[in-house]
Amino acid sequence: MSESTATQNSSARNKHCPPPPRRNSKNCGGGGTEYLDITKEEFERIEDALKKEEFRKLFFEYCEEIQDPENRKLYEKEIKQFEAERGVDVRFINPEPGFVIKTSEDGVTKCFINIAKSAELTRPSNKLCLNPETGNPDLSWSIPLAQAPPRDDLDAQGKRCRVYDVIFHPDALYLSQRDSAFRKCLIDTALDAVEREFKVDLDRINLKFPKLQFKGMARPIVIRTLSENATPEATEPHPLDSISPAKPSADAGEPKIIPMKTQNEIAKPEFNVPKYVIKHRRDVDLTEYTYELDAKFSVTVPRELVIEIDLPLLKSTVECKLDVTDKSLYLLSERPGAKYRLNLDLPYAVDDKRGVARFDTDQRRLCITLPVTQNNPRQQRAMHDSIFQLNREDSGVESDIREEGNLHSNSESPVDELSDTVEENLSASGDDVNSPQSSNSPVSASKSTATNFLKSSIQYQLPAKFDCNVLDNVMSLVLHVRNVQPESIAMLKNTKSLHLQ
Repeated sequence: MSESTATQNSSARNKHCPPPPRRNSKNCGGGGTEYLDITKEEFERIEDALKKEEFRKLFFEYCEEIQDPENRKLYEKEIKQFEAERGVDVRFINPEPGFVIKTSEDGVTKCFINIAKSAELTRPSNKLCLNPETGNPDLSWSIPLAQAPPRDDLDAQGKRCRVYDVIFHPDALYLSQRDSAFRKCLIDTALDAVEREFKVDLDRINLKFPKLQFKGMARPIVIRTLSENATPEATEPHPLDSISPAKPSADAGEPKIIPMKTQNEIAKPEFNVPKYVIKHRRDVDLTEYTYELDAKFSVTVPRELVIEIDLPLLKSTVECKLDVTDKSLYLLSERPGAKYRLNLDLPYAVDDKRGVARFDTDQRRLCITLPVTQNNPRQQRAMHDSIFQLNREDSGVESDIREEGNLHSNSESPVDELSDTVEENLSASGDDVNSPQSSNSPVSASKSTATNFLKSSIQYQLPAKFDCNVLDNVMSLVLHVRNVQPESIAMLKNTKSLHLQ
């Protein structure tokens, strides 16, 4: 029989004190979240032992012995005597059935909270005070409670769930049966205690009260405090101190004060927002690893969006309403005890006609797969051409302002104007670009043309940075030179050459 530890707490309205420190659940009996770690050989030995009739008989006798109330009393008496020798007072709190609260933990795991009773705890008390919100006389209740570490159990369907035990004095449960306001206060106190002590988030909207008095097997709780009248031998080290629980501190017997939340803090919305995850899914496409200009044009856009929504309190999605548009998703469940509402904006436009929804009954999770709307090749090519045109026009020149009188024709391009101007200048200087001599010796003509085109008195150099793009039968050269006026550019264009200054 393992010992469980707990802290005795008090909860009072309109008192503000720091919450109690979190206890490590791995060291508490029944509260560990670790699975049983055994080797294959150990498992085989246990399996072989259970096949033997003699071992099963001894095992059943041991189970009956530890469940016998007389043996349990003897065990508790021996533990108290042993701890008294060390100067520690021990109190065993055996929880008695009360009622059960069913909800979910962190929006994922189903959990049960046992509201139990024990006469070992202090009775609830009240005193007259003024309500700070209304200014009217009111009662301030102090409700002592004790908590046990959480433990794992199975629900009616055989699925794993979490169980918490919160124990009050029997008078507290008696008052909750006669006064609905006090019952609500008792439930809020238990939920606050579980959330503060174990750092979890409980679903307060979808609370259910099954027809159970206690979930699982009741386990005794041990509260250890320092003895006031310790014997002199208790101050000496005990031979079993190394394997015994550490002695409690001097203030371990003092109850910790947990302030209750005000009505504004515990205001409940009508629906709970479930937890969800949006996953971007994209398969491998070998065409994206080529050297084409538009190979990686949409590589960052996923092919599908997978939305996983946790609905731990739903057995099926028959009563759920799901509405999906190209940019949003809306989920609504109005089932009593499982009210969920989710209004989600999608990061990409999707094809709502080809979406697929599937509910996993084991995980209580709704998985929605939506294909993302992809641009067709024609739209991608048009977008690529527009980006290419912007790159051609972005030459770094701050302004390109011309008077209407200087423009000969709206249809004539600046390149043609510059070419005509260069040809006229060359013709005036005596160099004929289209002369027969140049056609007979193209190499020498090209060299002479370039020599005559460039001025010998000026030292030319290539730009420090330029880009060259080729698309179909068009070549684009982008020179990254700032603050250049278009009229200062001269261009000579031949069949297989281009000269620019």
